Amino acid sequence: MKSQTCSRLFISPFLLLLFISGCKKQVLTSQIPENPLVIDGLNSEWNSNLIVDEKTKVSYAVQNDTKNLYLLLMTDDISTQHRLLMTGLVLWLDEQGDGVKEAGVKFPRGLMERELPAGDFFRSLHDRSGKFDEERFQAFTKEWCRDVQIVDHKSNNLGIFTHREAEQMGIQFQLGLHDNKMIYELCLPLEISGRVQWHFAPQITLGIETPQMQFSGMRPMRPTSSADAGGSPGGSPGGGRGGRGGGRGGGAIPEGNAETELAGAGQGGGGRGMNSEPIKLSMDVILAK
Repeated sequence: MKSQTCSRLFISPFLLLLFISGCKKQVLTSQIPENPLVIDGLNSEWNSNLIVDEKTKVSYAVQNDTKNLYLLLMTDDISTQHRLLMTGLVLWLDEQGDGVKEAGVKFPRGLMERELPAGDFFRSLHDRSGKFDEERFQAFTKEWCRDVQIVDHKSNNLGIFTHREAEQMGIQFQLGLHDNKMIYELCLPLEISGRVQWHFAPQITLGIETPQMQFSGMRPMRPTSSADAGGSPGGSPGGGRGGRGGGRGGGAIPEGNAETELAGAGQGGGGRGMNSEPIKLSMDVILAK
């Protein structure tokens, strides 16, 4: 019996060490921007080396000055781009770096939440090669990526803010496309008070996450004519806007299979559909002084 007890005591710390080493987050030391960062959906002002996550196909960088935190995300993977537009993206804030998330910033909010016909939107945004067309993408973001949502640690809504409203709080956000790269830029104040509030410690934890796919109740639309297929992405193809983010219009398919439609979006021009795996990244960030 004694030998069995000693064996357990010897193995347990070893297993614990393996567990701890397998749970390490990325530790990132932020940098002070050499030049002022303009939140415009381009990465031209970023001088720091990007960290590449091979699993999610997302590259990212963090910088800060005395007032703000800046986050850059980029991906040239079309299936990951589809996923970001479909489900949206949440940046979770653990302001003290103690493993407790205080708030989340959701941008973009995603076609899924707005109950928009994602399959048709994706098709209208692609060029002949299956990539996103930059001009169409810009029109799309002006219409459907013009607000940001703040949620609490339980994902309860604290407010949805337009660009102008968010800027009054010191928050800036933009989604862009350049050279087939989707570029996400976000600026957050290090300290904010009011209904939405946080105060960043010298070391914080950031979590980047795409919500789970929810296909129930989604009914994608198909164009009723060739003109519809190439329609402007600035409005809902085939129908008017309504509800929480846009109506489904008269072109909706009553028994449509949303998952099949989305998986094939863009494949006609050589695209790769949509990444079904959620994006989950976590990093400890040491703020620059």
